[in-house]
Amino acid sequence: MPQLYAAGIRSGKGKKPHVQTHRKERNMKIQRMKTNRIVNPLGFDLKTPHVSWTVTDTEAKKQLWARVEVSKTEDFADVIFDTGACKTASSLGVPVEITLEPRTRYFWRVTVMGDNGELVTSDTAWFETAKLDEPFTAQRISPCLAPDTAPYMRRAFEITGEVLSARAYFTGLGIYELYLNGEKANDEYLVPGCTAYDSWIQYQTYDVTDLIHTGENVIGAILGNGWAKGRFGFDGVVGDYETNFPGKPCNMYTEEYLLFGELHVTTTQGETVVLLSHKKADSYIHIDVEFGEGEGKIPVDSIAKRAEAYKPKEKVTYKMIKEYIEAKYGFKVHTAYIAEVKRNLGLPMYDAPNAVEELKQPRKHPTPEKVEAIKDALRYFAVI
Repeated sequence: MPQLYAAGIRSGKGKKPHVQTHRKERNMKIQRMKTNRIVNPLGFDLKTPHVSWTVTDTEAKKQLWARVEVSKTEDFADVIFDTGACKTASSLGVPVEITLEPRTRYFWRVTVMGDNGELVTSDTAWFETAKLDEPFTAQRISPCLAPDTAPYMRRAFEITGEVLSARAYFTGLGIYELYLNGEKANDEYLVPGCTAYDSWIQYQTYDVTDLIHTGENVIGAILGNGWAKGRFGFDGVVGDYETNFPGKPCNMYTEEYLLFGELHVTTTQGETVVLLSHKKADSYIHIDVEFGEGEGKIPVDSIAKRAEAYKPKEKVTYKMIKEYIEAKYGFKVHTAYIAEVKRNLGLPMYDAPNAVEELKQPRKHPTPEKVEAIKDALRYFAVI
């Protein structure tokens, strides 16, 4: 399986004493606090985090020193990284050289002294790691549905105790949207994004604390064509929905949908891991369907009709049309003549790009006899 990488969502040393705050006026402000150029990054594989900031509203010409502090608690009761009053600390980026733990939020702040004597400590910013090297418990699952169906996969689960935090770590192919209790997990679209899927796939981290409650909950995902699966590219052949021809290039990396991920919920009673994508019996999604006649039942004949509708139609080629006409009428027709008739009927012609180009050039047009022969062939092959 390709390597998973954390794409995230945009959204140390011993403790040292605080620096004494002798300052003139507190006009100086610290803004645009970022970690690896992102404001409060959630669920990224940060390697060595670099924190940066911008100083505004000051008459100071330069920074005399800066002090960066990092803690696992928002009140900084336990500081795990502290640069001290460092004259070489750059606002463009200070490396936080600590061993990062998976699925952990780190809080940081910076104190800056200006050359005019102003001193200010920033508000608190944070960054949160993804699973890093922690293995996934979940396994990939794929729906057993027609390839042109956008499946909705869901399951219910119970939560006991007050919810303190909840994170979902998910990915899907082609594209997917994650939902908790009917609410979209975040405002991003077209995830997991475009990568070399045969080598690596991005997974996303979602903060879904506010979407989960005590008692019964439901998690689900909608999958659809995009990126790795389905039509992809800026040129090629456009698909035809009437004939179920998907277009080219298509399914460059996979012909089936994929969903993969797990939900971690921390409550006052501990941590619960919900596996939407798993193959153990106790993680299956059970759906009761009753066939027959009557309210709430699915007629058997409608299933057969839907299955027939999903059955791909044979692609009708220009060669097939030409052979049919020659066998029935005894004369040949040029591909450009077929393209012209199809164009006049409002049918797609993109599977014969050379013929389409010929239509733009001065040339002879098909005789009425050949036009009728082409229409007859199109009716024979159920194109019209």
